[in-house]
Amino acid sequence: MAQRNHTTTTSLGKRGQSKSHYIGLTCNESMVDEDTIRLVNLDITDLRDYFKNLWQPAKINLITRLKPKCHNQAMCSESNQVPMISPIKSSYSFIDLMCKYPSGDCSPRIWHVTPNTIPKQSLWAKVTMERSVEVLKGHGVNLDPLIANIFEFVFSGNDQYLISDTVIYSIMVLSNRSSPREAFLHLYLVVLLLIFPVTIASDQEVSMFDKLQLRVAVTNCVTKLEDEVSILSCIDEPSLATFIQILRKMIHISEMTSSSSNSSHAESVLKEMAHDIKSLTITASECGDFTVSKMADVTNIHNIGKAFQKVALVATQAMSSIASGITDSELYNDVPYQVFHLSAKLFHEVTLAVAEIVQLPMPVITSIILYYTNEMQQVSFAEFARRGPDLSKDTFKCWWVFSSMFQEYMCVMSEVIALSQALA
Repeated sequence: MAQRNHTTTTSLGKRGQSKSHYIGLTCNESMVDEDTIRLVNLDITDLRDYFKNLWQPAKINLITRLKPKCHNQAMCSESNQVPMISPIKSSYSFIDLMCKYPSGDCSPRIWHVTPNTIPKQSLWAKVTMERSVEVLKGHGVNLDPLIANIFEFVFSGNDQYLISDTVIYSIMVLSNRSSPREAFLHLYLVVLLLIFPVTIASDQEVSMFDKLQLRVAVTNCVTKLEDEVSILSCIDEPSLATFIQILRKMIHISEMTSSSSNSSHAESVLKEMAHDIKSLTITASECGDFTVSKMADVTNIHNIGKAFQKVALVATQAMSSIASGITDSELYNDVPYQVFHLSAKLFHEVTLAVAEIVQLPMPVITSIILYYTNEMQQVSFAEFARRGPDLSKDTFKCWWVFSSMFQEYMCVMSEVIALSQALA
């Protein structure tokens, strides 16, 4: 800041008013401007007053700018609206901010449960996958053998590399043919739709051992793709990274579907979870005094709140029926999965049937679900004292597993739907 040629000091000024001055000290003007140099002559009191007065006008001006006088509040609010920012799509996601769920059913599986039977794809998933399979055949990739043999080979443990070998080989074929980016996306979509129903299957439908074999096969696929990505330079890396990320989430979901709870508390846990939902589900407030220009938006928000309230109440009724209608304690070991299965089914059949909700962008719906499931855990915390330690622990565990599973499901489902829409 300064160039100290000498550090000798001397007192200058009248007796009693003298100040110490450096002799032979020169300020470096490239770093210290004239205004700062003038501050050297001020004492502490003057410096305090200077900076206080310096900021006061800015504060007054700021308040004045933030509170303009406006006699017509409705016109003022409309004229001062902040312009909407153009939606930006993440490089590592198939979703942009304006993606919406289709108007028809887009479930990945049929929700009816048949013991010891792999859940079937929904009509939407089946048609979407078959369309992509036909597109890939036009690029020299035939996935029919994988579709026909995947679960027989993987579940038996005889071929844990069937998925990874097929995916890598298909990528090489597409690369050698210089196929467009969309062809690779069709490949990713087929694999995701093929394993999705088993990923969210119950232990009654697909055994824990078979689920483990599938997770090993998918993990091998992820590992091999990550190892080969540097070699496959012609691939669109962001889309491949998104595909790998979705596969990882599917592995995580599959692990949680087999999470068990204390069978002695299972019925009580289901009832307590239903109680938590009821306590959080409050009556949506009526619209207050709003300008005409905003009334349509407020009405839509009101209807959205009512729709989610309806779904929550239907869920509590269904959970209460499960708790009172089943007496075999063995069927209660997977309480988190039962709540997940019910919630996913209601989401597709009830929630997305509401016009106001299906018009919302997918990221908005996902955010609402994430917020709601997190709030349910907070409600569960508040009931610890009433429930007792053991029941509280089991209830909180079930809420945490269910919330994590459903949040991951929403993320995977929205990515798969967005990918299918991009290829439609």
